[in-house]
This record gives sequence, C-alpha cells and structure tokens, in this order.
Amino acid sequence: MIIDSHQHTRWHGWDDADIVAYLDSVGVDKAWLLSWEAIDGGLEPTYMHLSIPDVLECAGKYPDRFIPFAGYDPRRTDAERLLREAHARGARGYGEIKVRTAYDSPDVIRMFRVAGELSMPVVLHLQYPTPQHPTWWYGGTIDALARAARACPDTNIIAHAQSWWAHISGDGQGEAGVLYPKGPVAPGGQAVRMLAELPNLYADLSAGSGHNGITRDPAFGRQFVIDFADKLLYGVDGRDDKLITTLRGWDLPADVLDRILWRNANRLLPI
Repeated sequence: MIIDSHQHTRWHGWDDADIVAYLDSVGVDKAWLLSWEAIDGGLEPTYMHLSIPDVLECAGKYPDRFIPFAGYDPRRTDAERLLREAHARGARGYGEIKVRTAYDSPDVIRMFRVAGELSMPVVLHLQYPTPQHPTWWYGGTIDALARAARACPDTNIIAHAQSWWAHISGDGQGEAGVLYPKGPVAPGGQAVRMLAELPNLYADLSAGSGHNGITRDPAFGRQFVIDFADKLLYGVDGRDDKLITTLRGWDLPADVLDRILWRNANRLLPI
C-alpha cells in the first residue's frame, strides 16, 4: 500500500485522468487531494487557484483513489461555515493552507481548532521571503507554526514546503530565507526539535523542498527518517518518482518504509 499525502488536481495542465495515470505509473494506491485558496491570490504572481469544488468533483469521480481536502482561506469570515459544509460533503482534511498571514493569528488558530474538532488533519505551506522576492511568503515564521501547534493540541498539523525543511538544520540558512539550502545538516535544527516535542506535528516529504531536506546530507537524512518514522508522510506534490526512489535506495527497515509510505497517513485519515 502507498498513500501520496500531497497531490493537486487541475493544475499545470493536468486533468483528473492524468493524475490517476501518474498514480498508476508509480504504484500509488490513494492520494490526498489538496486545494489552494487565497483571498488575495490575484495579487501574487505565483498563485494558482486550486478549486475546492474541483477537488470534491475529482474525488467523487475516483472515490477509490482520492481523499479530498478543503483548504478554505482562514481569513474568510465564512471559512468555518464553508469547512463544515465541505466536511458534510465528504472533505476529510483542511488544506493546503498557503496564505500570507502568520499561522498563529486568531483567524488561523480558530480554523485549525475547527479542523481538529472535525478530525480533519491540516496540511500547511511555510515559506519565508527572500531578498529576490521580499513579498512572497506564507505562514510567517517557524515560531508561529510552533505556537499554532501548541495552541491546537487536538489538531494534527502536517508541515510542508521550503522554509519548514530549511529548518531541518541548525546552520542558520532557514532563518536567512534560503529556500533550498545545501551542505551538511548541523545539529539544532528547529524542525527536528519541533517534531520531537510536539505530538500533533507531522511533516510530509513532498516537493523539491522535502527531497532536498533529506538528501542534502544523505547520512543525516537516512537516520532522520528512521528516527521520525512515525511523524513523516510520503507525498510528491508533482509527478515524479525521485522521493520513492530515494527512500527505497536507502535500504530502510521494512517497518520504517511501511509507516512512511502509508501507515502514518492511514492513522491520521483511516481509509
């Protein structure tokens, strides 16, 4: 069994059948299907609206392959009502949350707590601004994420994206806004500490950021996935096989690989 915990529908020219064909090609049984909604998205050059109705429609067409999420922007005044309605229509998770506000803001905390009440895990994107793009950021700081996890102990939160994985190392590159840092991982990474200390915090290994996080220092990365085998979820956020190739190439203990490939996702959202 393999569950991909980070997929999207109808983006970069994919249609629903393309995603199913991709999943078949890499041997993935099911995927969490995430949206992206930001009320100020039209102001962002990289924004690509990933419709919640489209997610629900795609999951309805392929109910044996997709587990739908509904990531209403927490800044919407009607976000709670909409999430409860989507949950009643079959949405099982809240995300992807990728918005230009701090994750410990009152709006976000309120919605994370609603998600927890509904047993909907949250998938969120953490990205710092860079000198080249000082206005491109999502979620504030990793400290804001830590405060949100502590403020919502009944909500399972799954961290993702560049600035989460940059904090796997204590070398300061994450704090400096380096999105894809290179070089050996230094002790003291805040992401490592948070996974160890916060029982409701998880991480998905998706995208170039997740793969870079665990492969920039392969010896560290292999031990990291063993140490946190109960906290990591397989996910791709695209159409490739580099993550699963890396994990299988590391000759991991069978139970570690099993937990990452599907058991952790199934524990959070039983199929």
